[in-house]
Amino acid sequence: MPVEVWKVFAALGIPGLSLGVLYGLYRFNPRIFSAIPRRWMPLISIIYMVLVFIVVMTGVLRFADGDRKSAQAQPGVVIKGDCNVTNTTARDITVECP
Repeated sequence: MPVEVWKVFAALGIPGLSLGVLYGLYRFNPRIFSAIPRRWMPLISIIYMVLVFIVVMTGVLRFADGDRKSAQAQPGVVIKGDCNVTNTTARDITVECP
């Protein structure tokens, strides 16, 4: 399939790319969908895109919610008292306490 066709599908997001895969399967081997009447194909394609959208959004929401919960459960390092904290890079943090 030409790149221009994939750009059109990519403009529709992940459901559009899944529709592109479905279209690519149909172009590669039309016998896969030969038992399905042509008038049902647009409806099947829309249902397929909606299902893919639901699966993707469920994964994104669970992933985002998991990050929020783990960030709340582990606050990081807590330094109390008179300490000097220097941060030269993201990995090198020096703490000097009297």
